[in-house]
Amino acid sequence: MSTQTTLAHALFQQAYALHQQGKIQQAKPLYEQAITQSPDLTDAYLLLGVIAQQMRDSPLAIRYFEHAIQQRPKFAVTYCHLGVAQKSLGQFDQALKNYDRAIALDRNLADAFYNRGILKSELRSFASALQDYDAAITLRPNYPEAFCNRGIALRQLNQVSEALSSYDQAVSLRPNFADAEYNRGLCLLQLGKFEHAWSAYEWRWQCEGISASKKRRQFSQPMWLGETDLVGKTIYVYSEQGLGDTLQFCRYIPLIKALGAYVIFEVQAPLLQLLQTLKGVDACIVRPEHYPQFDFQIPLMSLPLACKTLDLASIPNDIPYLKADENKLRDWRQTLSAYKGRKVGLVWNGSSNHKNDQQRSIDLATLLAYLPTHEEHIQYVSLQKEYRPQDHQVLQAHPKILDFSDKLHDFSDTAALCQSLDLIVSVDTSVAHLAGGLGKPVLLLLPFNADWRWLLEREDSPWYPSLHLIRQTKIDDWHTSLSKLGTKIECALG
Repeated sequence: MSTQTTLAHALFQQAYALHQQGKIQQAKPLYEQAITQSPDLTDAYLLLGVIAQQMRDSPLAIRYFEHAIQQRPKFAVTYCHLGVAQKSLGQFDQALKNYDRAIALDRNLADAFYNRGILKSELRSFASALQDYDAAITLRPNYPEAFCNRGIALRQLNQVSEALSSYDQAVSLRPNFADAEYNRGLCLLQLGKFEHAWSAYEWRWQCEGISASKKRRQFSQPMWLGETDLVGKTIYVYSEQGLGDTLQFCRYIPLIKALGAYVIFEVQAPLLQLLQTLKGVDACIVRPEHYPQFDFQIPLMSLPLACKTLDLASIPNDIPYLKADENKLRDWRQTLSAYKGRKVGLVWNGSSNHKNDQQRSIDLATLLAYLPTHEEHIQYVSLQKEYRPQDHQVLQAHPKILDFSDKLHDFSDTAALCQSLDLIVSVDTSVAHLAGGLGKPVLLLLPFNADWRWLLEREDSPWYPSLHLIRQTKIDDWHTSLSKLGTKIECALG
């Protein structure tokens, strides 16, 4: 072995030791020096690729992995790493091919099956992903990440009890595994097993991949979880997730007010005017630059835990708990009186930024194909604040659908319009929660794997007695569920 080769291997071993300690910034230049001394040191290229991926530089990682493959074309692990880097760039076809190559070269490579399962889940091939997770677990029975992702695939297939078992296994293998604990909580919520669900749901603060953990607040005041007397105390309740979540869980405010607290409620700006009149609120604000004085604080969606909502029967259900402004309500009723027929509001999509928007939203053209067309009996009213380009074109081609988007400045306007209607047809978005909180009848269109709050299989909701749920019976199959819509609308209108 030449002096250069000996030096290269020494540098590599030093770099590898640092890499194993997580000191990638120190390891990187040593790997680079190693390949300068010995350009055929394949493992150095591979590990430089791993470091590049750890530093979120996927294009550089791909170059290193491809160089390693040129030197050692039958090394399965490199193809697996290459697939991970390609997937992170949205190069799904190439990633899938490289996972397949890795598995063809080494049928015992658990990570290749696991990563292929993740990709298949993103491509919504959940049954196939499940097979890959099972293969990975067979090869490596102590694989908590595979059990966790297996649970995600099972839940997407509505096999929620089986998913719960998979999460339990993940947690048994890795105690305090935040992603598995949080997903356990979602399963328990979807099964209506609230006694243990809300405490598991608190793991949302530890999960890096979800919005809640990114928005966690740090206060010097203690978090209130129901154990401390609130008489004469000020509590700061703040919204933490979407508009629909705020509209659903603000029902808990009167409960803590009844405990003797002065309640400051922080909400999103579009909800401010509507929720200023919510029962139990002493002060309603948007997030301030400087917080007011208070004794305790609690994020809104921790209130079911603090208020001991242990089962479906204990859900606060004093409906309506939202109220439209009387002046705005009068104006909307006067506006709508000019149109014949029963008034039916339509909501066909939510925010495009929502992680499940592709599953929950519908194109307007698709929805219109299933609506009754008895124009003398039904007047459709759009409740959308904004339109996507393709929907705007469809709306222009159907001028008989009333469009008041320019008059919907915030949710107080939308609430008054909703209150003026006879029925709302909506996908799972904030307006459905608004209408439910107002006590208005709603036909709610749900994807196959609906959000946990709609439970399983039910056509009703313990959260909102005025809602009727219309569920997909197969993944991404709107046709079957929407084919029932005409009959449901006519029944709801009497």
